Amino acid sequence: EVFPETFRHHFNWTTWNESSITTHPSSPAKDTALVTRVLWLMGDTPVGPGWSPGGSYSVSAQTYVEDMENRGDKTYFVEDGVAKMTITFGRYLEGDLYFPNPLPAKPLPGIVWLHPYSYQDGYTENYAKDSKRMYLRLASEGYAVIAYDQLGFGRRLHNWTPEKFYRRWPNWSRFGHMVQDVQSAVDALLGCRDGPFPDGLPLSSAYAQTPPKVDSNRVAVIGYSMGAAVALHSALFDERVSAVAALTGISPFRNDTLALETGGNRRLFDWHALLPRLGWFQGREEQVPYDYDELFASFKAAGKAALLYSPVNDRTVDKTALEICVHNLICLSQTSGALLDFEFLQPNTTNKLDDDMQDSVVGWLKKI
Repeated sequence: EVFPETFRHHFNWTTWNESSITTHPSSPAKDTALVTRVLWLMGDTPVGPGWSPGGSYSVSAQTYVEDMENRGDKTYFVEDGVAKMTITFGRYLEGDLYFPNPLPAKPLPGIVWLHPYSYQDGYTENYAKDSKRMYLRLASEGYAVIAYDQLGFGRRLHNWTPEKFYRRWPNWSRFGHMVQDVQSAVDALLGCRDGPFPDGLPLSSAYAQTPPKVDSNRVAVIGYSMGAAVALHSALFDERVSAVAALTGISPFRNDTLALETGGNRRLFDWHALLPRLGWFQGREEQVPYDYDELFASFKAAGKAALLYSPVNDRTVDKTALEICVHNLICLSQTSGALLDFEFLQPNTTNKLDDDMQDSVVGWLKKI
């Protein structure tokens, strides 16, 4: 028997753009507030359904799938001094909370970990090159880390595929949904019942171990590759985030043309169907409403620490454009007279999540 071929990530940008249900609002002027410009590019956020009560609600039984992904086959276990606790949060999301065991007496700093373009495994690092996976390393260093599969990846591979998502929300974006999920993850870390997307922690009724208390003044969002872009945008919208780290994959919008070997902005608006409105600027990338230097500058104004880690040999990044972006950021800081809490690391290596990158991140976290 011949089974029909089915494309799980089918998306045709031209079809989306020409659809009768896709609106084409004018882009905001570059002197408009940054938040307004970013929200415009991410699309029109819908008024969604209610949020799950959080905690252990609807935690699925761990199956061979999780075991295959090296996440363990239990909703709670301790291994090598790190505990893993499966939780639900936000818009019926499921993730894992990692933290040191035994717990120290004082609240832990919290981290939201955002994975790269890893369709098959989601947040599980089968791309790690050396020893521990990043979220395990961070937990072993004394952090409470929430890790989950972002929309369209890992266990959420079939949840809101591009075709289904843009049929229901043609004027929103999957990237905007990802940013919204990060706010839910921060809620989950802090056990909020009154945040933007409230949750119902604690989990003491579901597990013998009480989840860790997280220091509300020390919450970082750290992302790798695609996760780095999501992290930078998320930090703009959540005042509870005190630090953000972008690890590789950040290439300025206004210089990332289709002619570049990086793939240009097409990676975001077409190939991965994340930011379709970005496709409206094909051939006129300099008119994209904002760029990463403005995001980093906004962190200075908000008192957030920031790390940009971008190896010299990263085929997904226009190195020259990124260096110009960082130069503009430094000039902006000097002009305003305010020092940036910003660190730019550009090691002479390739793009890989190895021990050197982990050491750099941990070292930066210990300093802020």
